[in-house]
Amino acid sequence: MGIADRIRMMAIDYSAQEIATSLKMPIDLVEGIIKGVVNETALKDYDPASKITVVDKHIITRGHVLAVLENPKLAAEIALRVSRYQSTAVIDLEKYSTLPIHLGLDIKNIPKVMNYFWDNDTTHTAYKDNIFLYGVPQQVEKSLNSLFRLYPYVVINCSADDMDSILPMSDVIYIPAEQNDAGIYRLYQIFMQYKRHEEQAHIVWLCRSNNDKYLSQLRSFTSAYVAGCLHDTNYEKQLEKILEPILPQKKKRGWFF
Repeated sequence: MGIADRIRMMAIDYSAQEIATSLKMPIDLVEGIIKGVVNETALKDYDPASKITVVDKHIITRGHVLAVLENPKLAAEIALRVSRYQSTAVIDLEKYSTLPIHLGLDIKNIPKVMNYFWDNDTTHTAYKDNIFLYGVPQQVEKSLNSLFRLYPYVVINCSADDMDSILPMSDVIYIPAEQNDAGIYRLYQIFMQYKRHEEQAHIVWLCRSNNDKYLSQLRSFTSAYVAGCLHDTNYEKQLEKILEPILPQKKKRGWFF
């Protein structure tokens, strides 16, 4: 019995998520097989250890990488929203991680759903539908590259110390900053060092509403895209605006979907 036949048999009694977890396969692939939209000729060579995902008649060799600079809450919110459409891995590279809490996990449950990188394998326990939480690996670059080939989306919360390695991997990096003189100076230092990556940058102002004074100052040293503002009083609505370019029902700039 081939892998596709096995999945169809299992689908009689189990959900797609349960099958994906049991077989250590991306849920997109399992759902594609059940719906009959996956090219089964390509599946003949499918090997879960090969880190290649076959979805909707396409072979995906690298997923989209969304990085966030030192803001685990924003990284968690992005991961939760993107996972509504695609399987998403999320990882916090900061030394003292709080991202799992922002995903909605209780402290006692974090070890139950945390995935790890082993020498020749990667675990794939879903925290909830389409979202997979990973612990910090010993070999960051090698392990992240394996995630990029496993999942359509990977969301990374990184520290400033990680930027040299994470920026070249990222399709988008969200850079939160206070909208004041200190925030402008922080952004100035970042873009002076990483000017070549400014097309990947989406600046997120941590304030209630935009102040043209600071936008003018920002434009004196970078043309990086300003995604919007985030503030506790209107967080959900502002976050939706910030994510417009990458969410399918809101896309305006044609990024990924």
